[in-house]
Amino acid sequence: GIFVHALYNDDYAMAASVMQDVIAEPYRKSLLPVFDEARDYSMANGALAFGISGSGPTVFAVCDDYRQANDIANWLTENYIQNEDGFS
Repeated sequence: GIFVHALYNDDYAMAASVMQDVIAEPYRKSLLPVFDEARDYSMANGALAFGISGSGPTVFAVCDDYRQANDIANWLTENYIQNEDGFS
């Protein structure tokens, strides 16, 4: 479908546009502290997509710029991870 077509054509914005989980994410995000804040920060700072990996608590941000990806990774490290092991 669209995702494969977008990747084939190097259209990463189109690929990211179909990476939305409208079925499980609305329920899973309530289990993840600061998820909405993390998504809002990531999207406002250049992420093309943001979501929950699997059933969580891991999240991902898709970026097409290294600096933006690094800034988002730093923010997530400082604000999203709850302890040295990640989540308790």
